[in-house]
This record gives sequence, C-alpha cells and structure tokens, in this order.
Amino acid sequence: MNKEWRFRALAPVVVLVLSGCAGSAVRGTHDIAVTKAALRDTDRGRMELMEHGTETEKAAIERFKAFYRVFSAQRINESLSEVYAEDAYFEDGIRQVRGREAIREYFLGTTTAFEECTFDIVDVATGRDDYYFRWIMTLRLRRDPGNPLVLPGMSHVRFDRQGMVVFHHDYWETLALFERFPVIGGVLRWIKSRI
Repeated sequence: MNKEWRFRALAPVVVLVLSGCAGSAVRGTHDIAVTKAALRDTDRGRMELMEHGTETEKAAIERFKAFYRVFSAQRINESLSEVYAEDAYFEDGIRQVRGREAIREYFLGTTTAFEECTFDIVDVATGRDDYYFRWIMTLRLRRDPGNPLVLPGMSHVRFDRQGMVVFHHDYWETLALFERFPVIGGVLRWIKSRI
C-alpha cells in the first residue's frame, strides 16, 4: 500500500478520534470565537481586575501556585472554590469550559487517568492584566506509572479584583499525552514521521 495513500486514509480517522476525545460545544471544539469572547468578557473595561503590587496579587499568585503544585482530586475538591471565580473560563488542548463547577467536573475527570500530576512553576511574568505562569508538568499515567510524561507549558491567567481566576488558558503539547495511548499513539507517531 502506498505510504501517501495510507496517510490520507488515516488522517480523517485521527481527526475524528481526537475531536471525539475533546467533547462538544464549549467543552472541546476549540472555537477561537469562544476564546476571544472569554478574553473580551475579562477585559478591564468589562470587569474590575486585580491591581499589581498589592497583597491581593501576592496572595492570588501563591494560591494559584499551591493549587497546581500537586494536582489531585483531593486538592480540586478542597481548594478549587478558593482559586476560581464562579463564572471562570478554562481552556487547554482538550477542552474549553466555563463556570467553576464545569471546571471542577473536567479537572476531576482528568484525575482518573493518572496516578500523580505535579506542576513545577518556574517563572511568573505579568502584563497589564495578564499573568503568565511557565511550568514543567510531570504526569504519571495509571497505564504506565514508571514512565512519567514531563512537559513544559504555560498558563495565561487573569484574576478579578478579589484575586480569583476569571480566565485560564493552558498551552502545552497535548499530542504528547495522546501518543502514550496504544492505538492512537501509534497512528499519531506514524503521521508525525510523515510530516
């Protein structure tokens, strides 16, 4: 079978599988309009955002770092309400969700796939209204705990005036996670070798 033909035949299958994993509507379509709306909704002109150089800012940054230091079901259940505002927006390479309880549901769902997940936040940069947390994630999947996935990433975050997260967009190599799964991983590695 011609290699190019196999690539063309399998590419739609991979797209369907990945989109199926991602969910639907705001839960994973990665519609740029949804991201832009979340950014617009959290602009300083529409809501009061946290001021720089305040004790509120210092506490909010430390709460965020502590929440992600060891990402677990227990931490999510105990601390999510102290970190995320009720109508917060969250997006990563898998889902787009709005609302603290939707974020809680998504986060708790992810914990069933791993034994341990930690984030080493190595740097924090600020813009006018934006905070950028650069981190290294170490993820031990249940299916292969002895072979941790170690990936760099970055969180773009906005805090409201009380220091609660109102916008959070994570950037990391999501495909590296899917490559660890038996069938889809082989297909993804094969496609990447052909590009």
